[in-house]
Amino acid sequence: AALACEMLETHPSTTAVLGCNDQVAIGALGAFRSAGLDVPAQISVAGFDDNQLAQYMSPALTTVDLCAEQVACEAVRLLLNMIERSEAEPTVQSLLLRTTLVVRASGPGALTLQFKSDTAKWRDLSKSTGVRME
Repeated sequence: AALACEMLETHPSTTAVLGCNDQVAIGALGAFRSAGLDVPAQISVAGFDDNQLAQYMSPALTTVDLCAEQVACEAVRLLLNMIERSEAEPTVQSLLLRTTLVVRASGPGALTLQFKSDTAKWRDLSKSTGVRME
């Protein structure tokens, strides 16, 4: 939270903050609100991991949902491959994991308002991109 306030002091034109996880974003959200900022009118806040608390924040936290089940399955698959090959040194691998942007009230106001007013457009976008509005 202190870093969020310090960032605003050194970069006052900041319009959005993305936390490395929801817990960090929740701390920034609280700091901004304590400083009298209107989230999301003056600054948008988003996190990463879709923590269970994110939806209950005020305003609810926009976040990126990295499917924990998919991460766990990939980790087990990689571990079993290492065991099967008796690898002492793990090999470097790249994985592309599916994510979903969960748009809630703390996110960019223009996007939220635009799609809330056009349900059909929102439905089309969410089907094709991995975006979910709550």
